[in-house]
Order: sequence, then structure tokens, then C-alpha cells
Amino acid sequence: MSFLENAMNIGDDNNMSDHMKEMWAGQSNVLVAVRVRPILKHDVVRKSCIRVLDSKVVVILDPATQKPDVLRVNRTREKQYAFDFAFEPGSSQEATYHHTTKFLIHGVLDGFSATVFAYGQTGSGKTFTMIGTEDNPGIMVRVISDLFKYSAAQASKAGLGVYYKVA
Repeated sequence: MSFLENAMNIGDDNNMSDHMKEMWAGQSNVLVAVRVRPILKHDVVRKSCIRVLDSKVVVILDPATQKPDVLRVNRTREKQYAFDFAFEPGSSQEATYHHTTKFLIHGVLDGFSATVFAYGQTGSGKTFTMIGTEDNPGIMVRVISDLFKYSAAQASKAGLGVYYKVA
């Protein structure tokens, strides 16, 4: 089975998103996703000024509480940023993995290279997203699990055994 055929057969991927189709078709090599961290109890600000629209656009609202400026009455200071995928503060680790990484597994097993990394300021949730917790594993743990699961399944279909050596 080819990379594309394998990728199309992963779990519940019947409703593939556009960025997945473009990557499989070779039209795109990079996917940029953002995950908005929820407000935590130690945060000084108690109200979020960030909104996610249509899982693609992040809007940063004007946090100013000053009195209205006559010169800026019809102007807004909000900023909008578009991404291939944007995750709400309440999004799950599974959803993050599914939309950013899971569809790369069969390509890696077919010999293609893939890189997934997290970037952001201290305390923004990179470690949680990539490693997670024992009860709620992150991207790296899920990748390793799926790599072993799918490689064992491919070997089983071919009537072969699988041998792993950690050096």
C-alpha cells in the first residue's frame, strides 16, 4: 500500500481537512498550527483576550480598558492571524495530535522524513503539548505508540515478525 493509501486508512480520517489533503498531494510541505493555552489559576489576567475562529484564525482582542479615544472611534486595535489549524484553549491532546501529526505516521514508515516541533515562550504549554501527562499523553508519546502499532500491523500483514533494538 502506498503512503497516500495508508494515510487515508488511518482511523477516522474520512473527513480529512484541506491541509492534510494538500500535504499528501505534495502541494504543501509545512503545516503551522497554534494552540491557545487556557487561563490558569496562577495567571494574573483572569479574562482571555484571544478568540479562535473556524479553527484557522486567532483574534487578539484589544485588552485596553481606557476611555474611548475620539481619534480612534472607528478603529480597532484587534489583530488577526491565520494558521493552517488553530486550537481552542479547551482542545484535547488527541485533537492536537490528530490534526498536526497522526497523518504523517505512514509516510515516516515508508521512509519519508517528518519533523514536529513546538515553539513559544516559557509557560506557554510546549511540554504539555509534546509530552503530556501519564493520563493525557502528548504528541511524542502518541507518535511512538502509533509507530510501533502500525509497524507491527504492517509486519503482521506481510507474515513477518518485528524485532526492536534500542541502542
